[in-house]
Amino acid sequence: MINTSRLLIRHFQEQDSKSLFEYLSNPSVYRFELGEPISLERAQGTNFWAVILKSTQVMVGHLYFTQTDLEEASPAVGG
Repeated sequence: MINTSRLLIRHFQEQDSKSLFEYLSNPSVYRFELGEPISLERAQGTNFWAVILKSTQVMVGHLYFTQTDLEEASPAVGG
């Protein structure tokens, strides 16, 4: 867990997957990510870390850690 004055970065919890799915299943949001918009099943994966705004306790972003074969990844923007 990482604690700053404004943010808390922590391992995903079960309730975070719905928030993540809400914005990463939207193609207009996902255009800045590699690959395709995610499914609810993938949003429940264990590779995500939640970025929580302390003042509201709302998840405002995420970190995702996994090994990716760059030859198979599509360009993030303008591809």
